[in-house]
Amino acid sequence: MEQKDKSGRIIFAKNLKKYREKNGWTQQHLADILNVSRQAVSKWELASSEPDLDKISEISKLFNITVDDILENDVEKYKLLKRIEEELERKKEKQRKLIFFILTIIFFSSYIIYKTIQLVELSNSVNSIFH
Repeated sequence: MEQKDKSGRIIFAKNLKKYREKNGWTQQHLADILNVSRQAVSKWELASSEPDLDKISEISKLFNITVDDILENDVEKYKLLKRIEEELERKKEKQRKLIFFILTIIFFSSYIIYKTIQLVELSNSVNSIFH
C-alpha cells in the first residue's frame, strides 16, 4: 500500500511542478496564493509530503484543471509500464520453464545414450567371451 501511495505522491509532485512552471510561477508565488510556506510547496514537489484534499482542490482550481488531472495525469503511463513489466515477467517465466524442459530432455537423452553404450559394451564383452 505504501508503494502505491508513494507513486501517487510522485505523480502529484511532478504534475504540481509542471503546472506551476507552465504558469511561470515560483514556489514562493504559489505558496503565497495558497497561504502556505514555500517549504511546504517544495516538500510537495519533492514528494516528501502532500497537501490535504482541500489544498489539492484549491490547486486544481488555480490551474484550471480537474483534481484527476493533478493526481492522475500519468496514471495511464504507470499502468502501461506495470502491464509491460508483468508481461516481461511472464515471458521470463516461460523462458525458465523452456530452459528447464530442454535441460531435462538433454539429461535423459544423455542417460539413455550412456546406458546404450553400456549395453553395447556388455554385448561386445559377452560376444567376445563366446567367440
